[in-house]
Amino acid sequence: MGDHLCVTVQGVISKKDDALEFGISFRQKAEELGLKRILIDCRQARIELSYFESVQLAKHIESSGFIFQGNRIAHLIAPEQVRLFADYKTPAANRGFFFEFFTDQDKALAWLLKD
Repeated sequence: MGDHLCVTVQGVISKKDDALEFGISFRQKAEELGLKRILIDCRQARIELSYFESVQLAKHIESSGFIFQGNRIAHLIAPEQVRLFADYKTPAANRGFFFEFFTDQDKALAWLLKD
């Protein structure tokens, strides 16, 4: 067994429920494997969430209790996704859900796996 779960997102995420469905599936797999470090590769996905939907997603994550499970999550993203993830990071952090995003896989893994 490895030291982290690597998940690849493909297709279109155009509403909050799409993101929630994906989040539930990777959470279950991480729990099943006993892993707390998760790399989510979004470079092949087209994410079309509005700022409002991002805030709603962060609120749902807060109410789900996922933020208190001690997970370390790194998102690997395409350069054109930086603004979207920057916009989501603030409402998520305001609710105690912290993650980092990277456009470079080596940097993402270095952050994810550091002690």
